[in-house]
Amino acid sequence: DKIIAITVSLITVILSILFFINDKKEFSENENRYLSKFPEYTFSSLKSGKYTEKVKDYLTDHFPLRDYMMSLKTNTYKVIGIKEVNDVYLSKDGYLIEKFKPFKNIDKITRIINNFKEKTNLNIKVMLIPTSVSINEDKLPKYAINENQIEVIEEFYNKLNTENINIHDTLLANKENFQIYYKLDHHWTTYGAYYAYLEF
Repeated sequence: DKIIAITVSLITVILSILFFINDKKEFSENENRYLSKFPEYTFSSLKSGKYTEKVKDYLTDHFPLRDYMMSLKTNTYKVIGIKEVNDVYLSKDGYLIEKFKPFKNIDKITRIINNFKEKTNLNIKVMLIPTSVSINEDKLPKYAINENQIEVIEEFYNKLNTENINIHDTLLANKENFQIYYKLDHHWTTYGAYYAYLEF
């Protein structure tokens, strides 16, 4: 019991020291996002709970050896056969593919667009971009549960009185020749954007 207590205490002290002496990065290249900054204190933010929430986010984003720990967790999942982490599939050929979640309020969004077109009488074009989960469906792990994104896009288009541009088929047709989406995040590559531009 003493050995366990001493070990846990040492780890806590070492991590605390590392937290204070390590440089705080502003941007995470692995996650392609800006990391949380230490929040400015106000009594109202403390009272509402926003201050403590932001402090928690700051501590999480700047935890010592954070990138290494995240990599270790993901690799452990791979070894033991887990194929989904936080709604992201660990897919073939090193792809991390985010699960598709149908957007809410389709009726409200399409109504706003239709009203705008009616009031302005402009020639409005709409192009919804499918994500990697649709274009790289063949790379998903077996038995991956996923909503049909193309059906949702078609449902959205059917409610619009606009000129709708379908780029799914174009991206799908060119994925054998070029990498359309990056492997480690949800963005499309320059090739994907270029083919969408041509279709538009």
